[in-house]
Amino acid sequence: MEATYFEIGQQVEQAVARGQGMRVELDLGVIELWGDDLLAEWEAIAPGEGFVVLEVLDPEPDTAGSGNQSSVTVYSTPDCIQCAATKRELDKQGVTYTEVDLSTDTQAHTYVTETLGYQQAPVVEVAGRHWYGYRPDLIRSIAA
Repeated sequence: MEATYFEIGQQVEQAVARGQGMRVELDLGVIELWGDDLLAEWEAIAPGEGFVVLEVLDPEPDTAGSGNQSSVTVYSTPDCIQCAATKRELDKQGVTYTEVDLSTDTQAHTYVTETLGYQQAPVVEVAGRHWYGYRPDLIRSIAA
């Protein structure tokens, strides 16, 4: 049985309260959302519109000061404003990262679109966690 709009809303609120995220399917594709972004995306959806919860994601263990910065990968494209902003913020926070150009690396493009489920850049991956878009809050959390 498919969850109702009200039941999904309760799942979203509970996940945010627990520090969890969700992998959801929206009209733009499959994405991971956390915290305020998850709430904002849910609140923007009208009843009956596509918002399918695929998975509730447990919060990542606190990695502050653990030196996981070397495992940061930024999948980007040329002339992408959010990609440039993400890289600027990583640089500002002193986070070392590897940049992968999705326009020239077909294997990376397949990984990001088919394995991770993203249709937009940038995609940032660190210690098994990933997100898309310019997320200074998450960048600051990995820089801590």
